[in-house]
Formats: sequence, structure tokens, C-alpha cells
Amino acid sequence: MPIGANNSLVWYPITSRKQLSSFREEHPRSVVFFTAPWCFRCKTLAPKFSGFPADFPSINFYSLDLDEVEEVGDELIISTLPTFILYLHGKEVHRIEGVPQQRPARLLAKAISQFLLAERD
Repeated sequence: MPIGANNSLVWYPITSRKQLSSFREEHPRSVVFFTAPWCFRCKTLAPKFSGFPADFPSINFYSLDLDEVEEVGDELIISTLPTFILYLHGKEVHRIEGVPQQRPARLLAKAISQFLLAERD
């Protein structure tokens, strides 16, 4: 389900705290992209991650707008945007806060390989 037009992420949007909890429990390997409409850096980096669902078909990819679900940001102590959190069997196993300007996709791909694909069910 698209999150935006042209080059935007095509990750499934999470719109509630309950939905986030449910997805974390239902899907053994997940990545959540925490963003906000005012986050310029999030918008400029989004196209670099748009192919990840196709590149990593065994991983579930989600996006959460912190302006829509503010309590999640407080609960998870999200202090920097963009932030990616990797979940394995419902538990946070890695977090990337802020993303480097150069090769941001490589950083996330490496984390996915190391923390989500190294462990098999």
C-alpha cells in the first residue's frame, strides 16, 4: 500500500499503537520506519528504501507517522527522525536513529542481514 506519491515508500502504514503491537507479534521479522510529515530528511531518504520489500521478501516492512500515533514515539523513546527499528519475534533487536547521508540503504540492508536474516525459524 503506497504511503506517498512518486518515489515514496511502498511499506504498509501503521496507524495505531494496537496495530503496531499486533504486527510485531504476528510477523517474525519486521522493520518499522518512524517518520513524520514535517521530517524533510525522511522524505528525501524514502526513495532509497522503496525497493526493500522486494529485495527482502521474508521481511515485513511498515511505516509509522509519529504525528498520527504520538504515544508510540514516547513509549519507544523515538528522539530522532528518521528511525528504523528491527523486530525479531516481536522484540526489538536493532535500532538505527538518524541515517547517514551517504549510502543510507546499505546501512539498513546490513542491519537486516545481520539481525533478521542470520537467525532462522
